[in-house]
Amino acid sequence: MNRICRSALQARLLYIFRMDLNPHSRKLRVGRVSITGQVYLVTSVTHQRFEFFRDLQAGRTVVKLFQKAHLCGAAETLAFVVMPDHFHW
Repeated sequence: MNRICRSALQARLLYIFRMDLNPHSRKLRVGRVSITGQVYLVTSVTHQRFEFFRDLQAGRTVVKLFQKAHLCGAAETLAFVVMPDHFHW
């Protein structure tokens, strides 16, 4: 994935989900490894389980981000589901 595509996607995700890049990140990574080419399931829950994705436009936006990540080569998407207060990718 090229650097411009990655940074644009990262910026968009940070804006939409107001993600903190380092919330106890060291503790979360203890004992974990990331292996290229493996299958991973990503789950994210909205702050205080607010039903952000109940809004159709918000749900469509996250789907477009998943598609863009796939097209940019950031991820190979096998499946995803967007629920009112969380998603699985």
